[in-house]
Amino acid sequence: VGTAETEEVGVVNIANKDFLVVPHRILCDDNKQNYFHTLAGVEMSLTNLKLEFEHLKRVYMLSDGASNYDCTATMIGLREVGQRVEIDIAEHVIFEAGEGKSVADSDGNCVSVTLKTYVNEGNNLHGAGDIKKGLDRGAQAGSGVPAVNMEMALDRTKELVGVTVGKKKKQAVLSLAGISTISHRLYEEEGVRLREYYLIGEGTLHTYLELKAQHPGS
Repeated sequence: VGTAETEEVGVVNIANKDFLVVPHRILCDDNKQNYFHTLAGVEMSLTNLKLEFEHLKRVYMLSDGASNYDCTATMIGLREVGQRVEIDIAEHVIFEAGEGKSVADSDGNCVSVTLKTYVNEGNNLHGAGDIKKGLDRGAQAGSGVPAVNMEMALDRTKELVGVTVGKKKKQAVLSLAGISTISHRLYEEEGVRLREYYLIGEGTLHTYLELKAQHPGS
């Protein structure tokens, strides 16, 4: 990425590293962090990345092992999100416990400090709008926290939900057995290859047709 383009997208250059950090802070009043919320955020981020880096064709994803990241519904949906934004999602690697501390965590700490300062000045945080004001105030004051650059309004009427039969509610997306133990999901032409550990063993290939059956009504 050239200097001019780097300045335009506001990336963070890490000393002596061969990568750039592009902060995408999404603000949303809906904080129910399930697969629907996660996929919407991923799609918004990838759409913006495509605008910033028009030649972007493939991404490799890393996340912690929270249930909204490692579930079957997210695994299925990631490929569909990639198809919509015309970016190939090559793989999704899930950190083991304790491995996920990164630049994102440092950024989260800056956000926390900035908002505490905002509250201590006599302001209240009642929703996403107030949080945005607090972060904007911090950015103007030179706290180093970039202002929010994306706002997301979720339409929950489009979320696939389960049905209740008697007293038991069925899942909208059927979970693959043991999916939460899989830390490496490789998206191949015919399906997703699942490995318990990164690049160890051949893994098990689940075809996209098979996975579609886990997603009734989609």
